[in-house]
Amino acid sequence: MPELCLILDRFVDRSIQCIVNEAIPIIISITFIISIIIIFPKLFSIFRYQLGQKVHWDTGRYAPSHWN
Repeated sequence: MPELCLILDRFVDRSIQCIVNEAIPIIISITFIISIIIIFPKLFSIFRYQLGQKVHWDTGRYAPSHWN
C-alpha cells in the first residue's frame, strides 16, 4: 500500500502542478482582458467628459442632461 500512496501522491502533485502552470497564465490573461474591457471605456468617458462632452459613466454613451 505505501507504493500506491506514493504513486497517488506523485500523480496528484504533478496534476496540481500542471493545472497551476497551465491555469495561472490563462487566469491572468483573462483578468487582464476583462480589466481592459472594463477600465478602457471608463477612461475614455472621463477623457470625453473632460473635453466638454457629457457622457454617462456606465454606458459611455451621450447622456441626457438630467443625468449629469
